[in-house]
Amino acid sequence: MNIFIFYFIFLLIIMLLILINSNSIKNNTSDLKKIRLKSEEELNVSEKNHTLKFEKFQPQYQITTIITTSPILCMKNINIISETIDSLFINPILVNNHVIICFDGGPLDPNNIIDEKCANLGNEINIYEYETYKNKVKAYALTLLPYVSFSELLFRGCLTNNIHNSFHMIKTEYINIMQHDLPIIKSFDIESIIKIMEHDKLVKLVRYVYDTNNFHNEYTKNFIKYDPKKYKALLPMQKKIYGDVILTICSQWSDQNHITSKKYYEDVVFPVTLLKGSFMEHFMFCLPIEDHKKYGTWFLGEIYDGYYIKHTDGRNNIC
Repeated sequence: MNIFIFYFIFLLIIMLLILINSNSIKNNTSDLKKIRLKSEEELNVSEKNHTLKFEKFQPQYQITTIITTSPILCMKNINIISETIDSLFINPILVNNHVIICFDGGPLDPNNIIDEKCANLGNEINIYEYETYKNKVKAYALTLLPYVSFSELLFRGCLTNNIHNSFHMIKTEYINIMQHDLPIIKSFDIESIIKIMEHDKLVKLVRYVYDTNNFHNEYTKNFIKYDPKKYKALLPMQKKIYGDVILTICSQWSDQNHITSKKYYEDVVFPVTLLKGSFMEHFMFCLPIEDHKKYGTWFLGEIYDGYYIKHTDGRNNIC
């Protein structure tokens, strides 16, 4: 009899412990939801304060930085894009002017055909992770950058459409296009580059590259070899010297980091690439060889100069 009483008391204790633990989990879950809601509310307030501040903003050097991002394999943290945001401080001019972080869409629209490189990571779990990732990026950027804004596509659009979605927000004549996995690692004279483009109408786009300028030249040369009847030879070597700034002619149009004008994108880039759900370079790669006067692409530095940025490989980097 005593044994039955003992087991009965033991079962009562176990049930009480389960009940207490269940209530604790519910309370913790409720607290986490409150914290998340509070965090999102604070983020919204912070964005509104930045918007009000930006309405009074007067650009100092007529340049807006655009950083593009999209769903990637590693969305548990924001290390890749935060390194790129941090790298703006190497050139303080970029920090003290408008920065727009462009978020590609999360969901895939079955009615829109986009490049296969842009069509991955589109399931419900990925989209949820991407929304969390976006909030983390916004919170981080708002703490560091005095004049930051965000553009967001509703559906996945790929690079060209992602950039285009931000254009109504640009107040400056010139733009600095960056990708989330191409942070700056070496300073360069942005003010002089802008002055050069203002006075030399043959300089329409200046690339500051990873590796050397010659590395990209050789890449273009090898690309041409695949179809020599279709593509002409590289442009003859040429450089321009403006005081301490040297530019070398570039035969290749690339999506990678570059400085150009807003008007250049509106008049030259978007008419060729917009609404195609892809990357600009897929349609423009060799066009500078065909008509360099129109496309005006130049490398920053001598032919063996470079190493202004590095590649942290957002596409293949796993947490």
